[in-house]
Amino acid sequence: MKTLVLLLLFASALRMSPQGASASQSTHIAEGKCQSMNASLEVSLQRVEGESAGQAFKIVVRNVSGEDVYVVTDPKRTDGSSGPYWYPDPKNERVLIAGFALYEPSRDIFFDHDDASARLTLLHPSESYSAQITATLPIRETVPPYRVHNVPRVFVASQISGMKAEVGYFPSSDELRKLVASKPHGTMTGADFVAYGNSSRSIASFQCIASSPVLAFAPAATTLLHESGHAAPTKPQ
Repeated sequence: MKTLVLLLLFASALRMSPQGASASQSTHIAEGKCQSMNASLEVSLQRVEGESAGQAFKIVVRNVSGEDVYVVTDPKRTDGSSGPYWYPDPKNERVLIAGFALYEPSRDIFFDHDDASARLTLLHPSESYSAQITATLPIRETVPPYRVHNVPRVFVASQISGMKAEVGYFPSSDELRKLVASKPHGTMTGADFVAYGNSSRSIASFQCIASSPVLAFAPAATTLLHESGHAAPTKPQ
């Protein structure tokens, strides 16, 4: 009986360990959408010191699986501007997400011109990709993601407790390689179709998402001055 109790306590401790929590944050698979595979990504978000305008962050993505993976890079928004997609974490709206993913256009939203796109970058096993982004607050919610609401939300430093990165990825396949090769510079949208079994599906419908652990957000003194009204306001990104 004592042996059984000790085993139960040991198993409970493993479930609550920090390592287990970190692993659950590093890779998130969209249930019912992500293609079954052995491929996986490790995503980290690091603060870059010494930047004067806004806060700089470095996103590092590493292929920790034994097969080739395409990752979503260089996103472009609906209005044609470049940079990550900014949106709140649905589970905690005080966490701001820098997103690199493909989105299918919403049936409920119509744009005369939608320039949203991204590139697919091939990573072989153990290879990594990194990009530096700058968060200049206040930050305006971007499109994509496509959401039905009247005015994009604007996030100020006092509303944000942390940041994390989300990166879309796909296992490499003959069909996907042909699709990427057919696109100029590998640029595509979430509405592009690729062969999937005996049919064709939009590429965004079987995208997997890997996310970094949440990085605590520390607003710069100049940002707090802007919010307090003691400095000239900064235009949202």
